[in-house]
Amino acid sequence: MKLKTESDGRMFPVTDSSQTIIDCLLREASAAGVKLTLNRGVEGATLRPDGAFELRLSNGETLACHRLLLATGGCRVPALGQLAQSLGHTLEPPVPSLFTFHLPTPWVRDLAGVSVEAVEAVAPGTGLRERGALLLTHWGLSGPAILRLSAWGARELHGRNYQFPVRLNWLPHLNAEALAAALESRRRAQPARRVVNTPLAPLSAACGNGLSWRRASRTTRVGPR
Repeated sequence: MKLKTESDGRMFPVTDSSQTIIDCLLREASAAGVKLTLNRGVEGATLRPDGAFELRLSNGETLACHRLLLATGGCRVPALGQLAQSLGHTLEPPVPSLFTFHLPTPWVRDLAGVSVEAVEAVAPGTGLRERGALLLTHWGLSGPAILRLSAWGARELHGRNYQFPVRLNWLPHLNAEALAAALESRRRAQPARRVVNTPLAPLSAACGNGLSWRRASRTTRVGPR
């Protein structure tokens, strides 16, 4: 399967289709002689004296295997975690991850649909910092930068009951001096024009209008949604 790497490190198949990944896995499984058993729930699993696992299926059948991989996709249903616990495993309490931020800030919602390709998102006091594309939505913030921040900081943010400051650097490629110089240069060259009409790339005019001289740092409930 041919892959491509986005500028922020994310990887996708060149087809941009999840079906490509599914087809690849099924093809390789077939070539390796894997037998797929569908529409069978696992009711229980026990470890036999000979070291093999015995699985009880929902249709009354039993299966034996020497290696068992539990891929439940999470433990939102208690029974999924109980299967692992029945084999002697312990589970950490699950918390939400990969969530968007809910910000009841009017000017953020006014910019719903605007995206910025390179933003630095920081949660002060947590050590969490991510850079990447950001999308403003009618409920707050989304996009790769926010999703990575919530993924790596899932337990930290849960421990704060999702009440924490968010600081956004809309032009992370410019330091304070470079930004001041860029604005001063535009002021000298076009003194009659407004900032909103001459946004600094990669900010759009709509984004520049909503963000002009506003701070994006406040303590509020930001997730999960």
